[in-house]
Amino acid sequence: MSGSDIFLGPFRVDRTGQLTLRDQALTPSIRFVWRGRGCGARIGEGRIGLWATLGRVPSTLARAEARKTIFATLRALPRVLPPGWVMRLLPDHRVLAETTVTPSGPLTATNLIAPVTSSLLTLAPYLDLLEEDGLEVPARADS
Repeated sequence: MSGSDIFLGPFRVDRTGQLTLRDQALTPSIRFVWRGRGCGARIGEGRIGLWATLGRVPSTLARAEARKTIFATLRALPRVLPPGWVMRLLPDHRVLAETTVTPSGPLTATNLIAPVTSSLLTLAPYLDLLEEDGLEVPARADS
């Protein structure tokens, strides 16, 4: 460690901006809100695991037609999602999208944020489609 290194949470940041884990046993993660939805990224082994809660399938009988439409869209979506994205319907009817991205170089703040942002922006049109079909925005962004 040089005298110019700083510490940022679990990371040591050197003078070039490169992030290294202070403790290799850690798996740092961040949680954030995008378009009112809870999202997160987990950093480990040179890769970034990214997830986003897209919404929730309505569970009331009053929204039966919307449910049919959403389920039809969810069945078709895996064939057209961007490469690497996986979508899961959870038992509580939340829809979760997940992917793994690899930074384009050494781990820096830019090489962490850029692929996360790019991945979410790639997912945006699919989220728009699900919203149009009636997928509900979670009541809380952390759900």
